[in-house]
Amino acid sequence: MEELTPAKVFAGLLASLFAVHQWTPVYIERTLTVASFFILIDLITGAWSAALSGRLTSSALRQKMAAKCVQYFCIVAVGSGVSILAGNWTFVYMAIFFVCGTEALSIIENAQTLEKNGVNLGPLSPFLSKIQQFFDLSSKLGKSNDNQNKAKDGDKNDNQTELP
Repeated sequence: MEELTPAKVFAGLLASLFAVHQWTPVYIERTLTVASFFILIDLITGAWSAALSGRLTSSALRQKMAAKCVQYFCIVAVGSGVSILAGNWTFVYMAIFFVCGTEALSIIENAQTLEKNGVNLGPLSPFLSKIQQFFDLSSKLGKSNDNQNKAKDGDKNDNQTELP
């Protein structure tokens, strides 16, 4: 068996990308490009936020980024498999949009952390304050619904009688 060298691995990956490029629709490629930019922006804002917070270590950053990329690869791979079985691109498209949505939330969280650490985000500040108000309201509503459900469950348990 031949020895596996980095040049051979790179050549194999390049050939795989070229092969995938031949049968992937243009709109999927463009959506993957957008998702890649979201991941890149999240990486930059996350590293910046961690540096300002004093939590930046290169090994932790590498581990988190590698784990995130593996998770996203798995999500898109499952979406691709289901899309191939179904005969349309809907599922891979949904998987890519899930990645974009997750990254958008992470970028917003990083921007809020940057703002708390004193970075002036200019026109983004009013948007972030509205988002924070929305999250605060959502968490309050969620907690009140949880308390109501617990109270209802408690009432149901009080009304139940034990069997002999």
